[in-house]
Amino acid sequence: MRDPIGLELFKVLKKSKQQLMETIVEKLHFVGLQCVEKMKVSTLASRDGIMYKPWEQNSGALASSMGYVVMVDGKSASVSAMSAEGTSYATQVAEENPIEIGLILVAGMNYATFLLHGTKHIEGNYDVLVSASLHAEDLLRKQGLME
Repeated sequence: MRDPIGLELFKVLKKSKQQLMETIVEKLHFVGLQCVEKMKVSTLASRDGIMYKPWEQNSGALASSMGYVVMVDGKSASVSAMSAEGTSYATQVAEENPIEIGLILVAGMNYATFLLHGTKHIEGNYDVLVSASLHAEDLLRKQGLME
C-alpha cells in the first residue's frame, strides 16, 4: 500500500528544491554578470579621467573572452556570452572542476595572467581575475550564498 502523505511530502520537497535551485542559479547569473563587468573595467587605465586600454593590442579579444559558467550537478548549466576562445576555455575549466553548484569566472585569452604581472609592452599591473574573484565572494555573501 502506498503512503499518500509521504508521497505528497516528497512532491512538495522536490518542488521546493527545484525552486531553490532556480533561485540560486538566478543569483549566480547576477553575480557572474557583475564580475564580468568588473573584469572589463579592471583592465582599463585612466589618464586625465579618460579610460583607455593601456596595452598595444586593442582588438577586444581579451574583453570578449571574459565570462562565466554556472555549474549545476557537476555540469555547466549555462555559459555567458563570450568569444569562442572564452567559451572553449570556460568549458574546459568546468569539465576539470565539476562542482555541485557554483560559478566559474574565466578570461579565455592565454595572455590574461601576464597583465597582472606586466610585460615589456605593458606598464604596471592590470588585474583581470583577482579583483573579480574577490568581488564575487562579496556579492555571493550579500546574496546569502556564502558565509
